[in-house]
Amino acid sequence: MYEYTNELSVRDHIEFILSAVSPELGAALAADIRSIDTDFSEATQESPRPMFGARRMGAWWWQRVPKKLVGELAETAFDEPA
Repeated sequence: MYEYTNELSVRDHIEFILSAVSPELGAALAADIRSIDTDFSEATQESPRPMFGARRMGAWWWQRVPKKLVGELAETAFDEPA
């Protein structure tokens, strides 16, 4: 579970960086990131309900879950936050 949410947080940081760099650099980086986002989209599916207490509702990647939930992620993905 921690690993998955950590990876989603990394994508949050990438989005922040894209908003902070020049438009030219942002466009160049976005082309590469689109490819990675496409791979992520293909490996995941829309979540039937918000995960992790719906913490980051604005970012589309927080609204997706792996197509095959296993291990701790399968057990805790839809738990209410503590």
